[in-house]
Amino acid sequence: MPVKTFVTIALKALILINFKSLPIFSQVCLVLLKNYHKPIINRTPTKENKSNKKKYKLMIKKTKYPWQRKTFQTLDFKKHWSVDWIKSNVKAVKMVMEMINKGEQGLVVVAKPIDSNLNILSDNVNLSLCCIDGNVYSIDCKIQSKGNVTITTQVFVTKNVIIDQKLRQFISPIEWNNKIHHDILGEVQLAINTFRLDHPYVANAYNNLGAGCVKNGRDNDAIQYQKISLKIVLSIFGENHPWIANLYNYLGIPYDNLAQYENTIKHHKKALDIRLKTFDNNDSWIAYSYHQLGFAYGCVGHYKHQIECYEKELKIEKYIFGDSYSKIAELYKTLGFSYVND
Repeated sequence: MPVKTFVTIALKALILINFKSLPIFSQVCLVLLKNYHKPIINRTPTKENKSNKKKYKLMIKKTKYPWQRKTFQTLDFKKHWSVDWIKSNVKAVKMVMEMINKGEQGLVVVAKPIDSNLNILSDNVNLSLCCIDGNVYSIDCKIQSKGNVTITTQVFVTKNVIIDQKLRQFISPIEWNNKIHHDILGEVQLAINTFRLDHPYVANAYNNLGAGCVKNGRDNDAIQYQKISLKIVLSIFGENHPWIANLYNYLGIPYDNLAQYENTIKHHKKALDIRLKTFDNNDSWIAYSYHQLGFAYGCVGHYKHQIECYEKELKIEKYIFGDSYSKIAELYKTLGFSYVND
């Protein structure tokens, strides 16, 4: 279903945010249904053994629904791993917290372009024969379904969410926790204190630290943080995972800034090798790797290798977008400079 039609249907306060970077999660949809005012969550002080310090412990009420008694799960990085995915979910959880604090009900959806109806009826959400390729965050509302509903990744629900019996056959809701799902994202020490060291949240936090160091010209520190992140993710997902390729790319950037081009080339090669194993030959991520590697070859004067990379990038981009795409002209221009330098 076209996005314009979707926006027309969801006239009750639908906010649509587009992400224009590399090919991943392009939409975060916020649907506000109804304001209400009630306590958000019950917390009670408890005492640690052998300590007088007070600590707040989340009290979860017993319920007849088994899914409400599940252990807290964190954001999934195995299926979706790109920077767009992470940034989109960070934006989504901030929206969730704003809705909770304002006493609002509704959904936040992080997904690829939505291809089915999302109808709003009063304080209910009705999902009709839809497939949402991503995450859904549900805030204290009632969700019903008409026909089969598929949510490919995760469904987070606050404690007052009501899900009809039919929909529960197709999804496995995760109970929302402010600390686990909001506070901890990007916070290294909090992530380490909450999880073991080999957790994706810890890896992501270290990678964010590295990115911040690159922006501030602290490239040697960035390399150290990103190596820690890479080591953690390798221990979790193994060598041939797309997130590993991303981390090799990130490691190439500070090496490039330090003019350590052989290390830059080494890490971009590793990223390319993983993407060639995990994606189709004409995937835009592979084109991206060829561009990064080609640029690095140019920095050390290996123009024949640079030309080879740029030609492969051009072939993929033409396959995806066609000859008339504006980026194609830029690629021809870049390739021309490589021939001149050679």
